[in-house]
Amino acid sequence: MVANPFRLAIGIYRKLAAPQRLLGPALAFILAVSAQAQEVFPTPDVSPTIRAARVQTPIHLDGNLSEADWQRAEPARGFRQIEPQQGNSATFDTEVRVLYDDRNLYVGAICYDTTGAPGVRVRDLRRDFDYFQNDLFGISLDPFRDGRSAIVFQANPAGGQRDLQVIDGNIYNRDWDAVWDVRTIVTDQGWVVEMIIPWYTLRYPEATTATQWGINFVRNIRRHNEIT
Repeated sequence: MVANPFRLAIGIYRKLAAPQRLLGPALAFILAVSAQAQEVFPTPDVSPTIRAARVQTPIHLDGNLSEADWQRAEPARGFRQIEPQQGNSATFDTEVRVLYDDRNLYVGAICYDTTGAPGVRVRDLRRDFDYFQNDLFGISLDPFRDGRSAIVFQANPAGGQRDLQVIDGNIYNRDWDAVWDVRTIVTDQGWVVEMIIPWYTLRYPEATTATQWGINFVRNIRRHNEIT
């Protein structure tokens, strides 16, 4: 999880087991923090942000992140452990980039692992797979920045999908199955995930100006029992 996470709704881990179009010129994400997280991750003077880059050429969903747009998007780094050593740096680096166009939000992540494919752990491919028994990467979105609601999208290295809604801070709707897609690849440096999330899935009002959302990311390294 990126440093200073909003633990209840953004980057949820323990209780886990839309715009129609974005018309504005920019979409920025605030890495938000809640009171519950401040004991481990002190609140920064300025909330860290990541700016989504608008897509210039079509994105081909293949898990490779080979399009030039991925390379020019600013990455989010600096994940911190939630477990087992709260607040410590993650064992392996993770880089996340976010793109968008009028139809979709795109999320690409490189999950580095020095052992490559032998280090990857996948137990099942079912929709809404077991959170704690698989390596995974996930994104949590708080479009209204109210600190009480979120939409969560997660994937394991085999392309298994997991999603849920968080309502009013402590209601977890795991039966929610959204329309979105993902591709993953496993490499000798870890694994890569590429997500496409349609705006209509997020059910957020049209934006006509620069827009800020709450966001965070989570990664589970199963063989280390590490959540970041």
